[in-house]
Amino acid sequence: LDLLKGRVIKDMDEKKQVLVIRIFIAVFLLINKSAALMSLLSEKSRNQPDQSERRLAALKEKLPLIFAALEAEAPGMMHAPFDMAQIAIASALSYIDFRLPADVVWRDAYPSLANWFAALSQRPSVVATAYFDELAAAAASSGKQEKAGKA
Repeated sequence: LDLLKGRVIKDMDEKKQVLVIRIFIAVFLLINKSAALMSLLSEKSRNQPDQSERRLAALKEKLPLIFAALEAEAPGMMHAPFDMAQIAIASALSYIDFRLPADVVWRDAYPSLANWFAALSQRPSVVATAYFDELAAAAASSGKQEKAGKA
């Protein structure tokens, strides 16, 4: 960050410097979180006998560290203007909730982050871009139609 602050943003006002540094931190955390999540998804997609318990354990150790860093940022984000850092973090949390809800249960352990995410999730732009499983919705719809036809 010292290199970033010294070279890239030295001519910016302090408000823009803080924003750039927050985005940099968010992207760094999300790259690490994304790599861990992709590894977790990859490992979980293997047949049960081929899964590496050691690798799964290592991945599950990394995620709490990333969540702890985001938890520390959450109070500041609650009152900050909506920015790219928040969009990136919200995207990652939404993806976790969509793809790994049973494997990564985070809200109780990180209440500030959960409160921030709940408030942010009410924004119309976030609601409009929520993950949606078309296949599950189609299956549920066809199941309802079959039940209605039998009644």
